Amino acid sequence: MSKAVHFSLSDEATPDDNTDNPSHPHPRKRLTQPSTPVSVFGLCLTEECLRKIGCTVLPPDFASTFGLKSPAYACYHVGLHHSNAHCQDIFPDIPLRWRKKVIVQTATNARPVVVLGHRNSAMDGEVYVTQAQMKRIRGYLELGDQEPAWYKVLY
Repeated sequence: MSKAVHFSLSDEATPDDNTDNPSHPHPRKRLTQPSTPVSVFGLCLTEECLRKIGCTVLPPDFASTFGLKSPAYACYHVGLHHSNAHCQDIFPDIPLRWRKKVIVQTATNARPVVVLGHRNSAMDGEVYVTQAQMKRIRGYLELGDQEPAWYKVLY
């Protein structure tokens, strides 16, 4: 037997109520990105890897179209911002859930990562991929024998 849940709604109009305006009969819902996790489980990306992703994402003639003198620099920055989303697109069968750029603190410096899992506190955590799926991603990104690890998120 299920229990019914009842909500008490006020009869007074709220400032966000747009029901009087026929072009906006309902208040707009705001879509939010998930909050940045405390730490992530992932593979650190190299500069070569980021350039490869960027050059894959950008059209082949982008350098001549925009008159760029250093297309490698542009590829690097595009790869930096699209690395997680690109891996989601390349591997639709692998449950990668993080599309935004994530920068972590390693032992030596700050690095971007492909997120394979995350945790929001010391008590919870989730790894999305299997060992075989991680090896497929690592092989595509040409990261050698790098093993994924937990990293503190900077931003």
